[in-house]
Amino acid sequence: MMLRKILAIIAGVIAGIAVITLIQQLSSMMHPMPEGVSMNDMEAFKTWAASLPTSAYLMVILSYVLGSFVGGFVSTLVTRIKFWPAIVVGGILMLMGILNAVAIPQPLWVSIASILCFIPAAWLGARLVKTA
Repeated sequence: MMLRKILAIIAGVIAGIAVITLIQQLSSMMHPMPEGVSMNDMEAFKTWAASLPTSAYLMVILSYVLGSFVGGFVSTLVTRIKFWPAIVVGGILMLMGILNAVAIPQPLWVSIASILCFIPAAWLGARLVKTA
């Protein structure tokens, strides 16, 4: 039973990361980096990031909400246990989001909104799973 719980959390995190990645790839197609800008040149990258429209940052938050929702749903679907596996998945994804916020410059409102969305979205995903 413990192995199932661990696998459920891993599956939830993988599913969440997959959704986050897909949405952020879509966002990067909508808002591509200009020629010559890369993450290796942090000053140029920061300048470009500061020029992004609000819609680009809303896509980041949307990716976190949907990724956490799917991760919570998947972990609960696998374990058939409500809430705590989903909360763990939301917490892991939140830690990854915090690391991302520290590494990549973004407005403070984006950092705050994204940190606040992970666990509630995972909880909501878990809530939608019918358990015995």
